[in-house]
Amino acid sequence: AASDDSVSRIAQKSSPATRYTLAARADRQPRFIDLLPLRNWTLSVWFLAGLCVVVAHATLYAGYLHWQHSVLPIDLSALNLTGPQTLVRWTSSCMLLLSALLAFQILHLRRHRVDDYRARYRVWYYVIVALLLGSMDLVAGLHRMVDGGAQMLVARSTLPLPVASLTWLLVSLAVGLALSLVLEVRGSRGSTACIVTAGLAYVAFGVIRQTGIPRFPSRLETMTEGLVLLLGHYFLLMSLVVYGRHVYLDAQGRLNPLTSRQRAPRIRRPHPPAPTPPRLPPVPRRQRRGRADAGRRGDERTGRRGAARAARTPAAGRAGDASGPAAQGRGRRPARHRRD
Repeated sequence: AASDDSVSRIAQKSSPATRYTLAARADRQPRFIDLLPLRNWTLSVWFLAGLCVVVAHATLYAGYLHWQHSVLPIDLSALNLTGPQTLVRWTSSCMLLLSALLAFQILHLRRHRVDDYRARYRVWYYVIVALLLGSMDLVAGLHRMVDGGAQMLVARSTLPLPVASLTWLLVSLAVGLALSLVLEVRGSRGSTACIVTAGLAYVAFGVIRQTGIPRFPSRLETMTEGLVLLLGHYFLLMSLVVYGRHVYLDAQGRLNPLTSRQRAPRIRRPHPPAPTPPRLPPVPRRQRRGRADAGRRGDERTGRRGAARAARTPAAGRAGDASGPAAQGRGRRPARHRRD
């Protein structure tokens, strides 16, 4: 028996559950949602960190322009802000990938909202797919493969369909998705401002890419083009960070209603009931007896007066009597004295 106990103790000591402390358990590990900045100063740190990344890329590009004509046998093309294999493309790809992870976490929270009767949370499925495709395109260059496939389809098609129409179709789909995302995050002012800024940055990048900047040096134009695109990715990421924080605080009941633009659900309230009249105090018993006696005496007086009036009125039914029923029917007053 002693040997069996010693064997079981040795097995427990060598089991995987006892090789780590309690801090390594699954319920004590940080979750991805714990990375959301719930405090204002943490959110400020996120903004400052992203701006520092953008400034670092601008500084590295300035160093690339200074050292590219040096005699050192070092290839510094990775520091360029434009090109297929550059450091800025890797940073942009990481930003879009992190944005896709945040969108996935927002979807997990957003789909449990009870007043979303039209299931508007489904837009996050398309957002996640678009962000993943954008992240892969920045690294692998999927747009070149799509461009070649579109040209092949146009060449084999019998319809006169230019390649530019397919490009505008993709652009229109992207714009429609962006508008749907703006309508989804409009409840948060910070997220709306960030996503509008990201859209303006993307539009500026497209304009610079197509038309260029007149009377501007080529180096500065390249620097502006790369930094504008990087800022677009950065503000897109921050819009999802701010909206993820907004959704999490709203789900936990910790959202300040004064800083939220979400409208309260409309509840049809019934009309207020009519005010009840004030209840009079009860009449004392003696006063009620006095009122009853006064009413009885009044009825007796009214009865005696009616009997006297009937006695003074002559009998009806004589021929030509103006005080008969016919005269009363015509509304005439019966005559008290009549001469034959």
